[in-house]
Amino acid sequence: MRVTIVGAGHYARSIVSHKYVDCPRCELRGVISPHAPPERLLGTPLDGLPLVRSAAEWQRLHGDPGDRDLFDLCVHPDAILPTLLPLVDIGARLFVLPKPLATTRAGLDDVVAVVRDAGLRVAVASQWHYSRVTAAVREAVTAMKPPLRIEMDFSQRFDALQRQHYTPYTALLPHMLQILHTAELWRPDASDVFRREESPTHLRVDIACQSPIASLSLHTDIDAAVRRRLVTVSDLTGRNIHADFLGVFRNGVADKYPAVEIDGHRQEIIEDNIAVMVRHEVAGFLDGGSYLDLEGYLPVNDALVALRG
Repeated sequence: MRVTIVGAGHYARSIVSHKYVDCPRCELRGVISPHAPPERLLGTPLDGLPLVRSAAEWQRLHGDPGDRDLFDLCVHPDAILPTLLPLVDIGARLFVLPKPLATTRAGLDDVVAVVRDAGLRVAVASQWHYSRVTAAVREAVTAMKPPLRIEMDFSQRFDALQRQHYTPYTALLPHMLQILHTAELWRPDASDVFRREESPTHLRVDIACQSPIASLSLHTDIDAAVRRRLVTVSDLTGRNIHADFLGVFRNGVADKYPAVEIDGHRQEIIEDNIAVMVRHEVAGFLDGGSYLDLEGYLPVNDALVALRG
């Protein structure tokens, strides 16, 4: 798989590009970024790759995209369509898209229409769909006695530049919704009652649900001093599951792995979930294996639109 990274932000330079380098079935082919100076790529896996400013320039350099040219759009949600459409025009058909695809119904409908009308093959970059932490929570909940109470807190401090592009709805809330969906804990229902408390950097949503979940509390703060990726599930008997989804990696080495604590027993989950996601996506494109495609992701984005109100 020949991978072109679209965008040159922190995620593109310092995170996902390393995973493609480590994937034996991939090679990095180039970078598309309208404004990033070449020196921004120094010391990263993108250093030395052809850097072009547009889809048309990519085509002039490389020719028409082939059936193994994958474009990973490492861009903000509001930039997805302006970035995607020129690539579709030059014949690109394989994409990894960021989450969320949109925060409004109209915006989501526009992205879906382009993907379906052009016959694109799309994976959505949502690492918790593949993670063994999510699977461990899903398995543990099956032994609990409803009604359940779920509390989630995904928070960290975003700098001023990041906050120009991200909001509490687009930064960490999509991660929580993916976990809820993949762990089969919650699907939005017309009878759910929502109560929101929000500011430019903070969001709390309390949801009164139907059984087996009695209540769901989602909290995210993009100005928090401490990074948190916490999920707690409690049942009628007082039993608790505590899951810490935070993994910390430096240069590919783990300083901290995610962990799940059930009945006082704590188990570390030894995995690099973004590397796992990349391998699943590549295998899906090359071999037809399962991966999180557009149709699989839509219920999660629908939930985000519902929470945004």
